[in-house]
Amino acid sequence: MSGKNDSNNSGRAFEYTLMHVLYDSIRKYRNVDIVEDNSYFTNYNAWTSLKHEDHIKLTLGALAFIDTLFKLEPILTENSKETVYLSSQNDTKGKVGDVRDIVISIPDINWQIGISAKRNHSALKHSRLSKTLDFGNAWYKVPCSQEYWNEIDSVFKEIELLKQNCEEWKNINNKKTNFYVPLLNAFKREIIKVNNEDKNFVHKLFSYLIGFEDYYKVLSMDKKEKTYTQVFNFNGTLNVDTGNIPTPTKLLEIDFKENNNTTLLMKFDNNWEFSFRIHNSSRRVDTSLKFDINLIHAPQNFIEISSNWDLSKKYENFYGLEDYRAEKTPDDRVL
Repeated sequence: MSGKNDSNNSGRAFEYTLMHVLYDSIRKYRNVDIVEDNSYFTNYNAWTSLKHEDHIKLTLGALAFIDTLFKLEPILTENSKETVYLSSQNDTKGKVGDVRDIVISIPDINWQIGISAKRNHSALKHSRLSKTLDFGNAWYKVPCSQEYWNEIDSVFKEIELLKQNCEEWKNINNKKTNFYVPLLNAFKREIIKVNNEDKNFVHKLFSYLIGFEDYYKVLSMDKKEKTYTQVFNFNGTLNVDTGNIPTPTKLLEIDFKENNNTTLLMKFDNNWEFSFRIHNSSRRVDTSLKFDINLIHAPQNFIEISSNWDLSKKYENFYGLEDYRAEKTPDDRVL
């Protein structure tokens, strides 16, 4: 199994685990049901592909979020007749700006919240650059300029030749200098150009990166044995008083990270900063490269809650998590 598939399976398995831990936790208080659609079974298959040791960590990471969620959204623990529904979002939603993985809803009262679930990474997006992908149109509804296409054309022609020869990235000398840096420079120039021409650029880019729907971002970190909850409530639909967290209005700088030729830093006013690290996501040379896009600075009043794992619960079973259980074996912040 490739590293890409490992990462995808790990994330989907955490979504599956979190959904079932939510189910078992909510049903102590009120009626709850899981929507078992194609996305749900995709996550289930990912969960079954992992080892028992991973199942334990996934469960502990999910459990650490529950108390936080119930404090922030007490409606989930109310003794009420309306049914709570848990549903998985299709990955295509993220491509159009809805980054929620799980939607918790009570249709009878027109209520819903969303969760973005991450395991062992905090990336906002894994967007791509290629010879045909128009990132400008996809991200902020402004098609990339002809100057951009001209600039990247020769780079991707070289990559295409390597692909035709079935080359592997590990055997490519100077791949960063020959491919990553020219593509990042073209990307950088395009961003600066659009920023100078479109007064709504920053707002549109921020909405794409953060997501246009409100949600709780749940980060389960195995090595730290902690789960972090970040609150993205810019539309005010979550039951959290986030105060007046200012969104960015100006792009202040975009440049390479110091002593790093694979990462651009994009700095905005109001203390927002994002990193864009480009990398190959497959062993063999392919004609697209992937970004890891991370939020690395936010305003001081941005809410992030850290919860330690309760290791005493490592052997607890939850509905839907029993079938593949093997025999039992033995203040810091992300931002």
